[in-house]
Amino acid sequence: TGDSKLLMERALSLGSATEILPRVLRHPGLAYGVVLTSSDDFDGARAVFRKLHERAKERGDESALTRVLLCLSNVEFLSGNWRQAESYAVEAEQDAAQTGQYAEIGNMLYDPGILEAHLGRLATARLRAERGLERTDDSAAVSGMVARRVLGLVALAVRDWAAAFQYLGELVDRFEDAGIAEPGAAPFYADYVEALVALGHFDAAEAVLERYQGRAENLGRLSALASAWRCRGLLNAARSRRNDASSAFVTALVYHDQI
Repeated sequence: TGDSKLLMERALSLGSATEILPRVLRHPGLAYGVVLTSSDDFDGARAVFRKLHERAKERGDESALTRVLLCLSNVEFLSGNWRQAESYAVEAEQDAAQTGQYAEIGNMLYDPGILEAHLGRLATARLRAERGLERTDDSAAVSGMVARRVLGLVALAVRDWAAAFQYLGELVDRFEDAGIAEPGAAPFYADYVEALVALGHFDAAEAVLERYQGRAENLGRLSALASAWRCRGLLNAARSRRNDASSAFVTALVYHDQI
């Protein structure tokens, strides 16, 4: 929204005031990079995170390196540069272990799991997520959410639609309860729709899709629109609306080409 943009611009304008702080993660640039990532500005996000990474190395702020590297890994993953994303993830894991960052070591149990799942390493991804869930008692915590997304992705890959419905449905419910309307932060909505369609829950799938697609259109999130139209194609195909399905898939590809 306009208000959030103004607040971010104000925070960035005051960023110089944080230069005296030893912790790089307190700089508003970190939040700005996350915002850019969610809004599909991967080049902008990459530049922000690289600058923060350089600053952390210059200051010897080892506690910041792992988190910034994970942010860089996510940017490269979303950009389609999966090998570079994996390189950053490995470096982040090594930094966390060498510096004894136990919280970040825990993050390694699920954060890279999304990449592992997309690379087809399903057993590794599942193990990471299951071990991650064992470390958190609160399913609303970020760790629990990411772990459930990984398990949902693995379930989709092996066509275990019931498990995908469970894990991804819990995530969607959490986001709805929290009032989070940023589709760039919730790509799993599309995966949940896919599970619902596979289970034959067409009306429920359409209801979730309408919310997701409406938010994507309102905020102009191209990646979310691409995923939404793919889901629209799946839903139409399941309802035997071939022409509508074909048209939806073509629209999805148009959006994908713009990213």
